[in-house]
Amino acid sequence: MNSAPLSVLATIRMPKVLMVQDAELGASEEVLFRQWYLSLYALCYAKLSCATDAEDAVQETFLRLWRQHLGPGELKDVGAWLRSVASNVCIDIIRRRKVRRYAPLDADSHVSNGSSEVDEKDQRDFIHSIINTLPESTREVVLLHYYTGLSYDQMATWLSVSRSTVKARLRSARQLLRDRLESRAESTNEL
Repeated sequence: MNSAPLSVLATIRMPKVLMVQDAELGASEEVLFRQWYLSLYALCYAKLSCATDAEDAVQETFLRLWRQHLGPGELKDVGAWLRSVASNVCIDIIRRRKVRRYAPLDADSHVSNGSSEVDEKDQRDFIHSIINTLPESTREVVLLHYYTGLSYDQMATWLSVSRSTVKARLRSARQLLRDRLESRAESTNEL
């Protein structure tokens, strides 16, 4: 699965509201934003399965942090605070939804006339649909691993689970993906 075309974070643009000049944004806040944006996005996407909602949730999380006007060192664990707020924002978004719908990971993708590009897009969409069906805890590990490049230890710390739990969830996701891809290939060959 290392070569799987999972590229949502590679193509994501930072929200314009949050892209302000360095002079307008405190250095420590800018560092926090750069350090935590992708990880928070992965967390929010894992919970919401919608790129737009995930971006909105991350933006709201940082806005809440900046509204707190916290001085240096006032939060003992900024990461835990950000994860907690992001999770709560996601819960609020889910509550506002009448029907939960899953959007494709790569909403900006397009199909050209080339059949190989169509096949690649079809396979990418199939992989994304499998990821969207994973349990939330497993989906979080997949998104953190492939989109942010965090190590097993970093993911374990981020998710407050053991390293072996992270490895087991990732192994489970890979096996499920492998099984579904093989099943799909077999059904395609039968046609």
